[in-house]
Amino acid sequence: MTLGIELPPGTPFPAWRPVTQVLPDLGVPDVAGAVTAAIAAHDFGASIGPGTRIAVAVGSRGITALAEVVRTTIRALRALGAEVFVVPAMGSHGGATAQGQIDVLASLGVTEETVGAPIRSSMRTVVIGSVLDGFAVNVDEIAATQADYIVPVNRVKPHTDFRGEVESGIHKMLAIGLGKQAGASSLHSYPLQEFGTIIRAAGQYVLDHLPVLFAVALVEDAHKQLAHVEAIPGALVAGREPELLARARRLLPRIPVPALDVLVIGRVGKDISGAGMDPNVSGRFVVPEIEAATRAERVVVLGLTEATHGNAAGIGMADIVTEALFREIDLRQTYVNHMTTHSLAGAKIPVIAATERDAVAFAIASMPPKPPSDLRVCLIDSTIALSAMWATDPVIADSGGLLVPAGEPEAMRFGPDGSLLQRPGRRGANSEERITP
Repeated sequence: MTLGIELPPGTPFPAWRPVTQVLPDLGVPDVAGAVTAAIAAHDFGASIGPGTRIAVAVGSRGITALAEVVRTTIRALRALGAEVFVVPAMGSHGGATAQGQIDVLASLGVTEETVGAPIRSSMRTVVIGSVLDGFAVNVDEIAATQADYIVPVNRVKPHTDFRGEVESGIHKMLAIGLGKQAGASSLHSYPLQEFGTIIRAAGQYVLDHLPVLFAVALVEDAHKQLAHVEAIPGALVAGREPELLARARRLLPRIPVPALDVLVIGRVGKDISGAGMDPNVSGRFVVPEIEAATRAERVVVLGLTEATHGNAAGIGMADIVTEALFREIDLRQTYVNHMTTHSLAGAKIPVIAATERDAVAFAIASMPPKPPSDLRVCLIDSTIALSAMWATDPVIADSGGLLVPAGEPEAMRFGPDGSLLQRPGRRGANSEERITP
């Protein structure tokens, strides 16, 4: 028995065409060289002696070349005489288990073999103090008690749920990532509208009370390539991270139109965004007061990424999903993630459609009637892949020339099983030819 809603074949699908968005290419050509140079720019060796134990904190985000960045950081520290190990710094991710967090790192390419250092994983924490009238600051017990120094490695970028002087980045990894489930749960009870305040306070408390030697801060360009690598001494993180956040915000890719009728997203997952799909792109924020660059009347999601391992956190921000996606959801991982954040909106199950065709059809049919030629429909592979899309002509017109047609209009095409045959990066329904800006 199917769970999905099946619609009649007469749905008026609009014509659309492949388009490209030309985004600046700022990728660092030599990642290992950039990491090595960033660390060598400071005299960290003055603080490191033979046998100095350093915990390199690594999170659960799908950061480009993460394993290479971690491996190069470890080699640079070893060259200075340190004994280095990795600690997972991902809050409650991985099902809030020690082995689950090792598995998450492995899915991102970070293993003991690939980075050349042991991984010490535990969910135990120690409370090192409190901030803002009683919010406990938890830190991974291994990092706090078995390391002479801590070196967090993380990407700096706009957060999916709040705005502040610091958002996703070093402070958040220190406050929540290293806080494991206990720390994440404690801090997430703070009002989401003001979450930047608790992140700043708790992260700074860790910087002030634990020996953070330096942080490896990463900024990505619109193609999700590493555009900037910097080693920030612990004492300078507070001043430097807001500057890197401003740079990351300028580089964040978006769909260059203010309004859509239907946004179709091919894949969502924790490896793409902490919210599964980045609200900075989808426009679906848990906090409605946050201004969105693009608003879509309906958001359709077709599938989960393999690397998310069934964690569908944030799926509640979609309106319609496919039955295939629904059957891939690991409810335990999804619910643990949302219980930790004290927010259930993203864990709710959207309308379930039997096929991809039915999902798109339901989105169109559930809105006030419009001529197909007037529908603003856009398809993206994910919220981190915005160079190639499919869009209807009203969307192209609204972009002011930022979306460049790469083909002629054609009807939406679906296979016998209802799967959408046109995908971003393909010129035609049955072609694998890549669209390049």
